[in-house]
Amino acid sequence: MVQRLVGEGRVRLADPDDDEVAEWRRVVDYAKRHGLEPPGRRIEKVRFGARGWEMYLTERPHPNSRSQRPKGGSSVVPAPTRLGALQPAVAALRDNEKQSSRDREEKARAEREVRWRAASICRST
Repeated sequence: MVQRLVGEGRVRLADPDDDEVAEWRRVVDYAKRHGLEPPGRRIEKVRFGARGWEMYLTERPHPNSRSQRPKGGSSVVPAPTRLGALQPAVAALRDNEKQSSRDREEKARAEREVRWRAASICRST
């Protein structure tokens, strides 16, 4: 199927029955899952006419793919480069002395996790 797409450029199914559409979908999904698409290209399936399907190879990345991230080193969500003072509500929880020792242990673990996640975000940007 991929060889046919490479050779012909497009494959059109003018009026396929449901079984034929299901078989082509299985073939295309198998090719995508197992990396059988040519390098730098991907298989696109679109409706053609009232009941038809058209499949073709395109060089553009999928709109939802990770390669669509902004260029230039900027992240999608701005993250601070260093951890400064805690937000006032979080600082009030931290400074509350009326908590049990178990609450303090859970709070300390949660704070370590938040700091770890923030540090990993800073490393990845």
